[in-house]
Amino acid sequence: MVVKKPLKLLLVIDYLLESLAIVLIIISFFIVFDSYSRLPDEIYISYGLNGLPDKAGHKSNLYFLPFMALLLYALLSSLQKNPDLLLSPNTNDDHRRDISERFLIKLLTICKLIVSTGSLIIVYRSIWFPIGYDPLSPNLFSIIVFVILSVPIILLILKFAFELKRRKSRV
Repeated sequence: MVVKKPLKLLLVIDYLLESLAIVLIIISFFIVFDSYSRLPDEIYISYGLNGLPDKAGHKSNLYFLPFMALLLYALLSSLQKNPDLLLSPNTNDDHRRDISERFLIKLLTICKLIVSTGSLIIVYRSIWFPIGYDPLSPNLFSIIVFVILSVPIILLILKFAFELKRRKSRV
C-alpha cells in the first residue's frame, strides 16, 4: 500500500512536466499568431547574453521558433520512448544500466522544458520589444522564467529520489 502512493505521485509528476512543455509550446504559437499583424516588418530575432537585441530580421522568422521547439520536442520524445537509442554506458550490471537510462530519460524531460521555455522567452521578447509595450517588468519576467525552469527541475529531483528510495526498500 505504501509503494502505490509514490508510484501515483511519480506518474502525476511525469504528466505535469510533459503537459507543461506542451503548454509552453502552444502558448508561443498563440503569441505569434495573435501579434503577427501588429508587428513591424523588421524585428529583433537574436538576443545576447545580457538580453539586448543583436540581430534584426523579418517578422516571419518568428514562426521558426515555435516550429523548431515542436520538432525538438517530438525528437526528444521519440528518444524517451526508445531508450535503446540513448548512449548509455556499457556495463554488465543491469541495475546500473537501468538507473543510468532512467536518469537520461529524466534529463531529456528537462531538455524539453528548457527548449520550450527558451522558445517562449525569445518569442515574447521579439514581439514586445518592437511594439514598445512590455506588460511585464524585467524583474518580474526574470522571476517567472526562474520559476518555470526551477519547479520542473525540483520535481524531477524529487521523482528520482522517490524512485531510488523505492528501489532500496525492495532490496
